[in-house]
Amino acid sequence: MSGPANLQAEDRAEEMHWLSQESGRYPGQCVALQRPRLVAHRIRLSAVIANAKAAGVADPFFAHLPAINDLPFSAKSLDL
Repeated sequence: MSGPANLQAEDRAEEMHWLSQESGRYPGQCVALQRPRLVAHRIRLSAVIANAKAAGVADPFFAHLPAINDLPFSAKSLDL
């Protein structure tokens, strides 16, 4: 039997670790990772996808990293 029911989640622990340690260097950008290696980073996702494909990466992990001004805020910061 094949199909979505048989899909298994990939272990993306290495990518998650990279994001927790290195993502601050790329605010507001999209990144492509292959395990703990940064493959591409650009503002536009389409450019990141093209660069990852050109690098021969078959199944990259993509993420959009928030810009400094996009970070969450609290009600206290709204002066309510």
